[in-house]
Amino acid sequence: MAKALKDILYVHKNDIYLLKNNEYEKFDEEQIDNLKNYDVLLDDDYFVFESIDINVSSKKKTKRIIENYLITTYPRDLVATHYYCRMHNFVMIAIPKKTLHNFMHEHADFLKNAKNISTPLLETIYSNSGKYIYKTDGVAYEVTDNGIAIIPGRSYEESEVLRKENLIGKINNLSSKLNIFENTGNIYYLKQLAPVLIVLIISYGLFVTGESFQYMKYSSILNSVRSDLQAIYSNAGVADTADPYGMLLYKAKGSPNEAKTLISNLLEKLSQSIPASTTIVSMNYKTGELKLNGEAKDLKTLEDIESSLSNNLDKSAQIINTNKDGEIIKFSIRVSL
Repeated sequence: MAKALKDILYVHKNDIYLLKNNEYEKFDEEQIDNLKNYDVLLDDDYFVFESIDINVSSKKKTKRIIENYLITTYPRDLVATHYYCRMHNFVMIAIPKKTLHNFMHEHADFLKNAKNISTPLLETIYSNSGKYIYKTDGVAYEVTDNGIAIIPGRSYEESEVLRKENLIGKINNLSSKLNIFENTGNIYYLKQLAPVLIVLIISYGLFVTGESFQYMKYSSILNSVRSDLQAIYSNAGVADTADPYGMLLYKAKGSPNEAKTLISNLLEKLSQSIPASTTIVSMNYKTGELKLNGEAKDLKTLEDIESSLSNNLDKSAQIINTNKDGEIIKFSIRVSL
């Protein structure tokens, strides 16, 4: 039996549009209940995107790796809610902005009833390969086989850019899916597959019974490997750090004196750029990129910091996240070095 065609609804600046003949027309929200089979495309500007390569298959382990990655880069409360979409080992992480939280609060049922939820950037990555520049309303991303990165400033040729507004009308079905609602669109299929699932559950029980005899053997091997790995961390002096594996890789790169010189120069420029009224909570540096997380007293101060960093480092700094907490503003700034 052929699958029923699904409508595609595009959410942009809190308005909802329906795809018709490769063009989006504003949709009357009162008619949403009449739609029974639809996908939702959330605008890219509702998110800050990150990417990571993960080669484990377990969904639980994948989520744990993503969480550990995010809290070493951003303040924990800014990334407490995040979503991801997996394409083989490539995992795209979507960190929602406050505007999306507000929209979800007002349109919870509309989103929960969608079969799939994605974004134009995700669909573009899924359908394109190689290196290219992707331009949203306010941010340019460099997309390569190794992941994505925000491009500060305008260090690219306009002819190389894939523009979101030129692409969204060409997306006639969604290929990727954010895990905003884990059970979205699954109830119908579970009912259809119930007999098969019963057989699978019985088979799985028999399999587990047989494999349990192997568990003790492999558990012993795993404990031995863990012990050896811990010994390597201890010998390298990184066992007590928050990310011993990352620190081990860092220590293995280049001359320590070069690293010290680079960090010293960065700290000197930062001290010239950050006013006394602003607190830097954490600084994350990796090759080619610096991320700062901190607290400022107001948006004007934050904008001055962004400008000062760009001037002192001779690189384009960009505010990528803000969150008002009482009288202070928590923020994240990214600088491509």
